[in-house]
Amino acid sequence: PGMARRAPPGEGSSATGRRRPREEPPQVPEVGATFTVAWVDGQRHRGEIVERRVRRGVESAEEDLQAADYDYYVHYCDFDRRLDEWVPLERIDVATRCAADAAPGGAPGAP
Repeated sequence: PGMARRAPPGEGSSATGRRRPREEPPQVPEVGATFTVAWVDGQRHRGEIVERRVRRGVESAEEDLQAADYDYYVHYCDFDRRLDEWVPLERIDVATRCAADAAPGGAPGAP
């Protein structure tokens, strides 16, 4: 009585008293999916995930790997394939998956 209840560990609250939702780790981007990807110079372009590989130095069982444990080979859709490159997850905006990729039977390259 009279004492404020503290949030359990892992359940933070903001200055307004609202609880912050726990952040889920990002899903592993699938080969064939298209996202907005930051190029080396920082500009953002549409890119298709062509391949993925486990990053150097990561030693986990396949089922324990997280999205950040991979590098992704990206083809920038409006550019020559000579500019394709391996990128870390940090350069892929996983929230920008193209609708054509998300819907079964979508036309490739459709916005």
